[in-house]
Amino acid sequence: MCCVMVDLDDFKSINDQYGHPVGDAALIHFAKTLRQRVRRADAIAQLGGDEFALVLHNASGSYTLGVLERLQKMLEASPHPIPEGSVRLRFSAGVAERQVDESLIDALTRANAALLDAKRSGKAMVRLHLPPDRPGG
Repeated sequence: MCCVMVDLDDFKSINDQYGHPVGDAALIHFAKTLRQRVRRADAIAQLGGDEFALVLHNASGSYTLGVLERLQKMLEASPHPIPEGSVRLRFSAGVAERQVDESLIDALTRANAALLDAKRSGKAMVRLHLPPDRPGG
């Protein structure tokens, strides 16, 4: 199982420039696009505003990274249309493979740490957090 934390990049500027109704519609566009990229058994939760958590069942870190990279490409190819043109949505994400003896909360905490690393690295990034006992972690 993989846990993912997602945060839309610079979302506040969409609300500031176009207003909250456009921001809300952009969130719906993101959620619909996200739902197209994950399987029915996978869980999506909006945590607040522009933050989402995902739980992908029977998924490896590399599979999950691929899903998120395809989602980034889909969003780039299909910006949210508005009367003034369109709004491009970008996101950063952190991924953690849940370990056998690890709680869901701990895995989400590691995914959040990877998300923060992605944000610090320049946004529109996806980072995988490996546990300390794994090579490369």
